[in-house]
Amino acid sequence: MGKPKRSRPTDLEGIEEWMGQFFSNIDDSDQFRIDLFETSSCYIVEAEVPSFISFDMIKIKVKNDCLYLTLDGLENREDFQDVLERIVILPFPLENKEIKAQVYNGMLEVKICKEKCCNRESCEIYINPDFTA
Repeated sequence: MGKPKRSRPTDLEGIEEWMGQFFSNIDDSDQFRIDLFETSSCYIVEAEVPSFISFDMIKIKVKNDCLYLTLDGLENREDFQDVLERIVILPFPLENKEIKAQVYNGMLEVKICKEKCCNRESCEIYINPDFTA
């Protein structure tokens, strides 16, 4: 019989490379901070957005397992690029999940329900302006 298989430190290289996507822009001043939380009923993605951002300057789209958060209309601000975008990769497809978004106190909150499904016609998620402060 052969020798038992043992893990080697080089086996971790693939994992480290995959994890690198989450930390590659950690000190990039051209990005906005995001956090991901899990509750018993949903996943919550929070994004810190500049205080001058209005809800109509935020675009949220889903495609497969990716959530795209885009801040648009920044061309008149010299301290920002024209467009800022973050992509959150989740371990499941998002197209049929119920997703709600709101902005309050400089935070964008996107809730992805674990159990509820929907049949959306568009990949764009609309921000509820009634909850926008």
